[in-house]
Amino acid sequence: MRAELNPQGAAHPEAIYHWLEDAVFEASAEAGWPVERWLGVGMLTLQTRHDTRFHTYPRRGEAIRIASRLVDVRHWRGTWQVEVRRALDGELLVRDYSTGTFLNLEGRPTTPRPEMMQEIQFGRRPGS
Repeated sequence: MRAELNPQGAAHPEAIYHWLEDAVFEASAEAGWPVERWLGVGMLTLQTRHDTRFHTYPRRGEAIRIASRLVDVRHWRGTWQVEVRRALDGELLVRDYSTGTFLNLEGRPTTPRPEMMQEIQFGRRPGS
């Protein structure tokens, strides 16, 4: 969208961070854990850190692909690797390691269910 671009036609970092956040939630939903299911088991996640490398900014009219996967799970936190690539040639534009803290609905840190993290990180087991 035009509002996501600077006057030179490159994406604003703020817009890219919105795309990265959306990619994490979309990947979780694709693994069978949409936001409603997280809330149903009494959990949510709070973004606490980004470690981002901008190789180059996507430009106006450039088709991109965003891939997100859960790469690390600890007691109260998880880290997603999110990559933005140019669709035309697959060139890496942005790589982000997005860390979030798992919280219960009262806002206190909590440990996620093992099957939840298994399904999000590795997919569902056959028969489950």
